[in-house]
Amino acid sequence: MLRNLKLIPNQVTAVRLVITFILWGMLIFGSSSFFGIGIGICLLSDILDGQIARRLHQTTEFGARFDSLADNILIPSALIWLFILQREVYLDHPILWSVAIMAYISSLISGWAKVRKFDVSQLYLSKLSGLTMYLFGIHTFITGGYNAGLFYLMMGIFLASFLESLILQFMRAKIDEHLTSIVFAWGPFKRYKPEPLANLLGGLFRILYGAHPSTPKNVENFRRV
Repeated sequence: MLRNLKLIPNQVTAVRLVITFILWGMLIFGSSSFFGIGIGICLLSDILDGQIARRLHQTTEFGARFDSLADNILIPSALIWLFILQREVYLDHPILWSVAIMAYISSLISGWAKVRKFDVSQLYLSKLSGLTMYLFGIHTFITGGYNAGLFYLMMGIFLASFLESLILQFMRAKIDEHLTSIVFAWGPFKRYKPEPLANLLGGLFRILYGAHPSTPKNVENFRRV
């Protein structure tokens, strides 16, 4: 493990874990702005670790699992911080939050049951969901209030992402960790190599959000399924 932590992308991922633990200690001050800044740093860590791993050719299985671990410690932590510091977000939408939290937990369980991993997809919708979650958290903690439009956008994209993942998990015998959209799972697009479409729909994530550190350099671009 120590050898893997010497790799730069894994050190960038470790920043996310360190910030998460620091923010838990910051609860004693009761200032939500600290959490907005901290989550912003975590967003940068999440963007950069995949980019650096690809550029330095340091993509590893450990890096993939470490990245997933950092995400799945940060997400429930952020939900708890939100409940403590901005409780009205939950009180205003109890049913929607209940559905979203159950969907998140079930996605973790199904992913682990299928391939012994919590995060197994490269779906564009999943990446967009993660980005909107970060933006909602940063905005809510820094401003001290939440924006209803951003909240519904975040929830809508998350639930759509969950449904896409659920359909793929139950309709396909094997999970393709490099599949970028349900569009390319069946039908006429199944054997299509969509570099132009990837440039349009996936460019934002390849440049700003990055590919997952688990993506080997020989499958960095979408290939035929």
